[in-house]
Amino acid sequence: DIFRHLPAPRVVVVPMEEATEALTAGDPPRNKIYNLSGNFFEVSRSEYPLPFTPPKQMIFEIYFFRQLYDHLAAKTLRKDLPLLALRNMSLKLMQAFGMPGALEVNFFGNLQKPFCTWSDIQDALINSGHPTIRLSPAERLYRTLSNEESSRLARGWFNFVMIVTVLNLTKIMWPPLAERMCDVVGLSHVDDHCSNVFNTFCIIVFSVDYFTKLCCTPFVRMELVEVHKNFFCTEDLVLKPMPPAARVWHFVTQGDAMVDLVAILPWWMDVLVGNFLPGASFLRVIRLARLMRIFKSAKYLDMVQVLGLTLWKSIIMVAYLFILIMVIALIAGCLLQQFEQDMQEEAFQSVPGAGYWIFSRLISMKDTPYVSGKVQTQSGIVVLAATLTLKGVMWIVPIAHIKQIFSKEYSYVTHERELRMQVREQVLDAMDGGDHKLLSSPNGITCAVLSVSSSSGFAKARVPLPIQRKEPVQRSPLVVTVSLDCHGSKVGETTICMLWMPGAEMQEPDALPCGILTLTILEVKGLQGPLTATWEVPNKLFGCITSVVNLENSETRFPISWQCEDSKSTVKREVVQPYPLVKDFQVKVMSLLHEQSEKLQEQQDMLVQQGRQVMRLSKH
Repeated sequence: DIFRHLPAPRVVVVPMEEATEALTAGDPPRNKIYNLSGNFFEVSRSEYPLPFTPPKQMIFEIYFFRQLYDHLAAKTLRKDLPLLALRNMSLKLMQAFGMPGALEVNFFGNLQKPFCTWSDIQDALINSGHPTIRLSPAERLYRTLSNEESSRLARGWFNFVMIVTVLNLTKIMWPPLAERMCDVVGLSHVDDHCSNVFNTFCIIVFSVDYFTKLCCTPFVRMELVEVHKNFFCTEDLVLKPMPPAARVWHFVTQGDAMVDLVAILPWWMDVLVGNFLPGASFLRVIRLARLMRIFKSAKYLDMVQVLGLTLWKSIIMVAYLFILIMVIALIAGCLLQQFEQDMQEEAFQSVPGAGYWIFSRLISMKDTPYVSGKVQTQSGIVVLAATLTLKGVMWIVPIAHIKQIFSKEYSYVTHERELRMQVREQVLDAMDGGDHKLLSSPNGITCAVLSVSSSSGFAKARVPLPIQRKEPVQRSPLVVTVSLDCHGSKVGETTICMLWMPGAEMQEPDALPCGILTLTILEVKGLQGPLTATWEVPNKLFGCITSVVNLENSETRFPISWQCEDSKSTVKREVVQPYPLVKDFQVKVMSLLHEQSEKLQEQQDMLVQQGRQVMRLSKH
C-alpha cells in the first residue's frame, strides 16, 4: 500500500473531478492526481479509491514523466535539463494530445529555473499538476478493455477474460476435465455438444473484446491512452495527433491485438465460408500469450521478460545460422553423395538425401526418418569430420551475439525495475514531507535525543539530523516521524519538521558540520496530559546543547559548530595523491586527445583548400 509510510494526519476522500484547479487566472484547470504502482494519489494526502468506471480525465503514471526526463537527458547530455528543452517537450505534449494553448501553457507546471533536475520536475508536477485532459466516451471504453488498472470495471473484465482463457486452454489440453465440467453443469458431451457450446461462448467473449477496441480505435488518441516516450521524438518539428487510419494501423499491428485476431480468425472463417482450414483450430492455443499480461508487472518474472525479449531479438541471427547450416549441409551432401553412392547406403543415393542426412547431424536431430546410415569411405569420413568440426565453430558467433542481447535486455529490465522503485520512493518522500535520504551519510547518521514527559510517563526518541549535508535543506521542510520509546517499548510517535542552513565553512572539502538547524515538533501521539519536550542536540564535535521547549510554540534554532576548538578552522585530512599509473594514464589520454584535435584541424584546413581549388577549376 503506497499510503503506509504517510504520517498520521487525516486523509480526506474527495471526488476526482473536484481535484483540479488553475495556477493563475486564464490558465486551464490542472490535475494533481497520478498513478503510482496501480494506486491513485495526490500529494495533499487525499486518497482516491479505484473508481468503478474509468475517470473522466486522464490519470498519468508518474513513471512516464521520468522516462521523458531520461529521454531528454540522453539527448541533451546533461542531468539538469535546460528549460528550453522542457518547453519544447511541453509543446509537443500539448500538440499530440490535441489541447489548445500549446504556446501559452507549461505542461510540467510552474518551472522557472533555467536548468531543472528531476526533483524540480517531480515537485512541479505533483504540486502544480498538469493540464486536465478530458477523455471521450470512446477513450474511456477503450481504457476499460485494455488497461485493468483504470477502474474496478476494467479489472473485473480483465479477470473475466483471463478466466475464460484459462478454461478454454484447459479444454484443449485436458479434455477429460472438460467432460467432467460438462457433467457438472448438466450439458451432454456426446458428439462434442458441450465442447462446441463452450467454444462458441469463448470466441464470442474474445470477439467482443477485440472488435469493440477496434471500433473505438479511430476515435481514441493513442498518444494519450497508451502514452509512451517513443511517441514524442525530439527531432520532429511539429507533432500532430495521429489520423484515424494511423490509429487503426497502430492497434492492429500490436502484439496483443495480433494474438487476439489469430485466436478468433479460424472460427470466424468456419462460420463465414464454411470449414475453411479445418486444421487451423489449433491456432487458438496462441491465446495462451494473453496470460502473459498478468505476469508483466510481477517482480519474480522479470527473467521471463528477459528471455522472451532475447528470443524475439535473436530470430534474425537464428535465421542466418539456419541458412548457413543448410548451405554447408548441401555442399557436404554433394561430396558425400559422390564418395558414398557405391556403398549401397540409401541415405547417400541422392544429393537431397545426403544433404538431409548431414543436416540432421548438424542440428543434432534424431529419431526421425531418413537419418540412418553410416559413412564408410575414407574420403567420406574426412568430409564428415570436417563438417562436424565446423559445426562447433558455427555456433560460437550466434551464441556470443545472443549472450550480448541477453545481457542488454537483463540490464534494461533490472534498470527499469530499480528506476520505478526509485521514483516510487521519491514520490512517497515528497508526500511524507521530504527526501529522507538527506538524513543519511557515508560517515553514518547523526542523531539528536528528544525527551517528552507527561503526567502519564515519559518517552525518548532518537531523531536523525541532516547536519552533514553541504547543501541547505530549506526548499521544502523535511518532515520525519519517529517512535517514542519507554524502557524499550513503543508508547507513541512524534512528527518533526527540520530546516538546515549550512555555513560557509562547509563549502570546503571534508568540512565538519557548521550552520543553523531549526527543529519544530508538529505532533505527539500516545502520551496524555500536559507535555514537556527537551532537546539534546549535538552542537559540537563532542558536546551537546539542551533546550526545553513548549509544544504550542516548539520551533527552536540550534547553532551547530563542529569546528576544532584550537584552530577554529575546518578539519582537513591529508590529500591522497593519485597513483602514478593513474596519473600517467590521464596525461597520456590528454596528449592523445590533443594530437587528435590537431590532426582534425589539419584535415579541415586541407578540405577547405581543396574546396577552393575545385571552385577555381570550375570557374576556368
